Amino acid sequence: MRYLALVFLLASSLGLAQNSAQYRACNEKAKTQMEMNVCASDEAARVDAELNDVYRKLLSKAASPPEAAAKIKAAEGAWIAYRDAYMDAMYPAKDKQTEYGSIYPMDADLLRAKLTQQQVTALKDLLEQYSGAQPSATSETIAQKRQTLPSVASASVPLYPRVIRAARIQGDVMLRLSTDGERVSAVEVESGPPMLAQAAKENVKTWQFEPHTPTSFEVTFRYKLLLPSKCDSECNCDSAEKESVLLQLPTNVDVSAKVPMICDPAGKIADKQ
Repeated sequence: MRYLALVFLLASSLGLAQNSAQYRACNEKAKTQMEMNVCASDEAARVDAELNDVYRKLLSKAASPPEAAAKIKAAEGAWIAYRDAYMDAMYPAKDKQTEYGSIYPMDADLLRAKLTQQQVTALKDLLEQYSGAQPSATSETIAQKRQTLPSVASASVPLYPRVIRAARIQGDVMLRLSTDGERVSAVEVESGPPMLAQAAKENVKTWQFEPHTPTSFEVTFRYKLLLPSKCDSECNCDSAEKESVLLQLPTNVDVSAKVPMICDPAGKIADKQ
């Protein structure tokens, strides 16, 4: 029997990025994985364009003293190296399409957009500083935002339904939750494969919070399939990674599970003969 490792990390963490209204509108209309991939590609291109625009404005404002522009360029170059290395670490396989499936282009573009949006925020802070204004996102305001997230008192273990795993569907689901002070009162799907989004919605409806002022926030569910590394004649398969559920409530949930394997009965009979 395989055991599901359940790790509870009940931590309130600030969401790092959110997909744009343009992406959400595109994704709602998408009917196929290819169409969802296009939406994600457009989102990455949109955020890249925003980054380039802010970067040009920053260099213009930082023309004096002369060493400021050089340091900004060095910092931007270091960030690009970090972004590429982070994405390689997230998707280390050489043949990414085979390893991660048809959803990989969407996942990679959304991750790139997320990392880039973080850098846009950082450059905007620099731009405000060189313009004589105070940075918009200080550590104090971030801490205040962290404190507004409610604590989860109880929650059901999130499931990765077998039918979805059999279809080899994986990826991220982003939900926006509204609470009534104790429970989830409304759920809005912002992005993600529809079948996984439904599984995520069913899970958050089981969450019970410590009493708090009604609020709304985003939560990301990450569903990952574990492909078998070897299988025996009875179709018992092992994978290099173990199934697990990682909860960083109320903002992040990671679920990894094995792809169910189906053995051919005719093949078994042929083997016995």
